[in-house]
Amino acid sequence: MSRKGLLLFLAAGLAWGVPYLFIRIAVEDFSTPTIVFSRVVVGALVLVPLAIHRKSLIPALKAWPWVLAFAVIEMVGPWWLLTEAERQINSGLAGLLIATVPFFGLLIAYFFQGDKSVAHPKTIGGLLAEAWRFPDSLHQAVAHHHAPADAPAESLANVVHLADAFAHAMGLANSADELMMPVDRTAWERLGLNGEKCRKAIADIEHCFEETCQTLRS
Repeated sequence: MSRKGLLLFLAAGLAWGVPYLFIRIAVEDFSTPTIVFSRVVVGALVLVPLAIHRKSLIPALKAWPWVLAFAVIEMVGPWWLLTEAERQINSGLAGLLIATVPFFGLLIAYFFQGDKSVAHPKTIGGLLAEAWRFPDSLHQAVAHHHAPADAPAESLANVVHLADAFAHAMGLANSADELMMPVDRTAWERLGLNGEKCRKAIADIEHCFEETCQTLRS
């Protein structure tokens, strides 16, 4: 990871975690309605001027029943429950629990809406990598390793795709996996591989695997 990527990653983590820390501190002295109201006011001070500048405030006010319903379901309710929860648990655990929200979205889509496409690794991995703010290189590898042609030429998705294929060919993975895709020729060409190089790579992997097994047995 580059220095810029590391700094952005740390900044994202700080921005994600600080609100939960402040809530944990605030619950010692303030009531839940006060904390929720304060969060709404701070957000409004930032967003309302932007909405006015972009001429979006009036259309939003005209649709006030939907805005009100969204505010209750998306903000007031969850923020109330989160604040109450932080009276019992620490801010770190609260942040981790919030990070599991994408899992529940996938479960709802799969079991209640009948959307089987969410079971594909590209969908699950890509959404989680985006939600958890993975660096772009890892996001691409997770989201596109089953279809590397959709990723940039220099993406790690090409390497991960062929590593997955090697693992299946060598019996190191479940060969009955219905989600296993055939080898993508694009990844093959991008990495400049040929039959001889692949045979050598597989031999090297087998050798390393055997050495690792022997080390673990000893």
